[in-house]
Amino acid sequence: MTQLKVGFTVNWEGRSLDGVEPLQRLRERFPHIPITHFVSAAYFARGGDFQRIIDAMVPAFTAHDEFGLLLNTWESIHGIGAAPEAAPTVIEGEDPVLEVRYPGIHPQVDRGYTRALSAFEDHQIDTWLQSSRVLLSGLIKQLVQRQGLSVEAVLRGFRAGHSMASDAVLELARARQFRYDASAFDASWAWRRRSVETKSAFGSWPGMLADLWGPEAQEARHLANARCLNATAGTGVDWRSQPFLILADGEGELLEMPINGGLIPPVSPLHLEKIGRALAMLPSASGSYLSFGIHQDTADGEIIRMIEETVAKIERAYEVEWATLASIADGLSAAKQADAFPLRGRLPRAPRVRY
Repeated sequence: MTQLKVGFTVNWEGRSLDGVEPLQRLRERFPHIPITHFVSAAYFARGGDFQRIIDAMVPAFTAHDEFGLLLNTWESIHGIGAAPEAAPTVIEGEDPVLEVRYPGIHPQVDRGYTRALSAFEDHQIDTWLQSSRVLLSGLIKQLVQRQGLSVEAVLRGFRAGHSMASDAVLELARARQFRYDASAFDASWAWRRRSVETKSAFGSWPGMLADLWGPEAQEARHLANARCLNATAGTGVDWRSQPFLILADGEGELLEMPINGGLIPPVSPLHLEKIGRALAMLPSASGSYLSFGIHQDTADGEIIRMIEETVAKIERAYEVEWATLASIADGLSAAKQADAFPLRGRLPRAPRVRY
């Protein structure tokens, strides 16, 4: 019997393509694992030779993958001066100017990456959702033609940069016909991390996640979380959270596919293993849902080695079904039609995870 139904995701943040070769090596070792890719349109918003950029990206994809949208706040996407005054960043200090370098473009600088997407105006976010589809269309076409990617696995899922999907962001994603959002983060992990001293520039980010996805109502625009709280009966999101309808009203539905296992880094492989162990102990006819991921841009040899070791441990210890997030969502939709799909984000009482 399946104990874990696992979705492995990769964020393509838009700064580099340094992780493509390491990711290829991971795929060679685990060819049976499909990947759900969330890709930023920034790669194609800076001019250059689009075909060279595409050729550099294509080897990381296979026919059984899924292609979703990652929407972050690079100025190359939204334009200089579009950020609201005092728009919060997910780092300590001001939004930095960053060097971007990858095949097909001249080395250049860009900024805006650390701004919270949820702080922007609705009309801006909606414009970027639409323009991102256009910018990514050439890559998608060639992935379908060259790698055999299914059209059914394209742009069904959305993820907000740095997981900053407030009420407004979720509603706009639904309006643009995304089937699901995959931004929700484990607020219990974030709550513990918010008071930990760190040298990382992203030291303030866990606190924002704890507020946005946690059980306390937030009024600030970039942290507005009424939709999540309503869908989870006021509990928010944590490591136990399973897919749930975060939006379900007269305007339609949006499924939430939480990153309950976290992104590595900053989440540690040991933390992920503990989550997997606890979820595998829960009674489930089809397997408990676990989702985790990495960032392509920073996926060096060391990170890939950690992922290889973690995947091997999970597969040795449990009965695992690897799947894309879209295929998991399809299974849940079928179950819902059979009156078997819960609308809340938690499983029955779970064992305590010790950290």
